[in-house]
Formats: sequence, structure tokens, C-alpha cells
Amino acid sequence: MSRNWRTKTAALLSAVGLVFVPVGVASAGMSTNPVGGAQETTVRNTLPVGVWKTTIDFGGGQMVNVTHSYTSKHELCHRAKSDNGYLGYGKGSWKPAGTNKFSYAVVEIFYDLDGNFNGHAEMRGDATITGTTFKSLHYSKAFDKNGNVLGEGTDYLTFTLVSRQDPPCPAKP
Repeated sequence: MSRNWRTKTAALLSAVGLVFVPVGVASAGMSTNPVGGAQETTVRNTLPVGVWKTTIDFGGGQMVNVTHSYTSKHELCHRAKSDNGYLGYGKGSWKPAGTNKFSYAVVEIFYDLDGNFNGHAEMRGDATITGTTFKSLHYSKAFDKNGNVLGEGTDYLTFTLVSRQDPPCPAKP
């Protein structure tokens, strides 16, 4: 997603009461250094199991916090919340795509402040792990509640590891 596309899409989505949230996936393994109690991070596997977070700035003051939970059953559970209270929730899947690489797909459902359906986004991407972060080349296509395309684009997203626990999918908002 170019910055221009992101700004136009955020403005359009705000006008119809939606928040468009791109997402990504990847993982890092943790090892503990017994000397001095310091932790160092090494990549042990290509499993994205755990919880990852990022904040996306759509410009114009619109910030969206995104949490991804990747389960050992190859489920991707997505939650997003904007500063203005709009919610997004989705379930998808992930699969290994090479050493320290993953691909993913998820459909995010947009909800208004009363919890009503307000559109969706189809998202997919490829991620590469570096330490406790991953960078994802992410594609999104957003739709309003009537199925009309609002916009689409590709951009890089960076997520940070929060927990290596095998998480359950959070409940829908």
C-alpha cells in the first residue's frame, strides 16, 4: 500500500464508519543465556506460534492496534481496535514458506461501535522473521457492508513478538 493509497483508504473507510487493518505473521524462537540472566534471541524454527502485535498509522491521526495469535493448529486469529473504538476480528490460516518464512491469509470482519457488521477485508501476505520481529509484505482488499470494493493495496508491516505461548483464539468482539 502506498502512503497515498493508505491515506485515501483510511479517509474513505472513516467516512463509512469502517477501519481497514492490514495484518502479518511470522515467528522467532527464544533461548535463555544463563550468564548474567540476560536473554538473547535466536531463530529455532519457522513456527509462528504465539502472540504478535503492531500499531498501524493510517495518517490523519487514525491509529489501529493489531494483535495476531498463531496457534499450533495453523490458525491465525486476528483482532484490531482503532483509537475511535471500531473493531475488527478475523480467523484465517498460516503455513511455512521456507526457512524463517511464512505465508498467511485472513478475512477480517469490521464492526461498528454497536457491534454490527460493517464490511470486511480479504488479506494475505508473506513474512520473514528476524529475531523477535517479522516483516510482512501484505496485500489487503477492503469491502463495505454491501460488498462494494473500497480499496486495495500492498505494503510492508512489522510485528513484534509478545508471547511464545500456544494461544487460544480470542473470542469475537
